[in-house]
Amino acid sequence: MSAPVTAAAEKGLPAARDIANRAGQALASLGCAVIRRLWPKGGVVPVALCGGVLQGSSAIRQAFKDSMRTQYPDAAVSFAYVRPVLGALEIAAQRGRQ
Repeated sequence: MSAPVTAAAEKGLPAARDIANRAGQALASLGCAVIRRLWPKGGVVPVALCGGVLQGSSAIRQAFKDSMRTQYPDAAVSFAYVRPVLGALEIAAQRGRQ
């Protein structure tokens, strides 16, 4: 998402907030699709946010969190910054212990 739209969403402009909400919801839907594929038995799944879109906009983060809670209530969403490679390594380590 562009910096001007993100800034406008943070200021509360309705059209920009709508764009941020839709972006967060779309990202949550993608995340839920991955969760369902990798954890078909369900249960608590840790979700760490990374990337410029989620790190750069509190409006998108909030929309992501709200949508994730609706779509996959057992997701444990963490707003701490995690480098993507570390998250992938943690998932691989967990899978290796199973």
